[in-house]
Amino acid sequence: MKLATNMAKSKDTKPRNDELMNYLFRPAKNIERKMLCEAMNRLSVISDVKHYQYVGFGSVYFADFTLFHKQLGIQKLISIECEEDMETRVRFNQPYSCIDVMPGWSYEMLPEVDWGSSKSILWLDYTETLKGYMFKDMATFFQRALSGSMFIISVNVDLRDTQPSNKTTTQKIVFKLGKDIDVRKRIRSSSIKKEMTKNDYYSIIRSVIDNEVKEIITERNKLESKERFEYKQLFNFLYQDGQAMLTVGGVLFSENDKEKIERMNFKNLEFIVPDEKYFEIKVPHLTYREIHAIDKHLPNFNNDAEAREKALKELKGVVSDDAIHKYAKIYRYYPNYTEANL
Repeated sequence: MKLATNMAKSKDTKPRNDELMNYLFRPAKNIERKMLCEAMNRLSVISDVKHYQYVGFGSVYFADFTLFHKQLGIQKLISIECEEDMETRVRFNQPYSCIDVMPGWSYEMLPEVDWGSSKSILWLDYTETLKGYMFKDMATFFQRALSGSMFIISVNVDLRDTQPSNKTTTQKIVFKLGKDIDVRKRIRSSSIKKEMTKNDYYSIIRSVIDNEVKEIITERNKLESKERFEYKQLFNFLYQDGQAMLTVGGVLFSENDKEKIERMNFKNLEFIVPDEKYFEIKVPHLTYREIHAIDKHLPNFNNDAEAREKALKELKGVVSDDAIHKYAKIYRYYPNYTEANL
């Protein structure tokens, strides 16, 4: 069980997610983290991003905290930790003094965060499927965060663990969507079709999140006398380092800051997705020599048909066309691992 996933504590001894997998070595997650970081940097158009506060679930690895502190210069970071028996280990692994560890469940701790003193970046990086308490966490942010703040939520959308395993995809989706009453009542009847695919499932989950955000903002605007707020979706990632995960997010802004949001020019980032057509992060398995060979054709490969044809011809029989296309899509964020004696 990953830290701050907010799952009910169990009497069994099922291994936690951070015990099963080192979060520093998840290639797709690594790429997603770098993409998010690049987008976050553009928030400086509205306010210097180093003055933002970052709120997330650090676990014992603090991978996102380290990246955002080093690359963005953020000095105020808050990690919510729900596992009482892990607090000592978490604090031991805290990489910087500017990180504040808040022990407790997210729905208890998020209301305690000061949302009014600085703009915020919140990443609700859950490992569970979408559940009711997550709507409370979303409400805390969208009811209180300042204009220019960024919201990100990751949820599990894997269908493979649905029992019994011989269910059809449609049956698995219906079962998953019906497990939580708060999620179930937010699903529009028109979304449920006789035959559904995984893509339909991802679209439903994204829509539930998007509709919830917009409803919260609508209610906030009814109470606000000075500002009216809007939400612009930026992220819709699908990736798999084991379990299939969906990450959705965007920026909250007031009408006064709308022009600044446009000047951030998010749309020229190839991974920005404003709708339900998710950006899938697929990491091909390549040798370093193969990577260097493909790099010689980039970025032209992505923009020029002649360059693309030349690259595919030169690497024919060495690397599949599919792997080359996958790598070219994410090459600037592709992780490089090496062994070092630290």
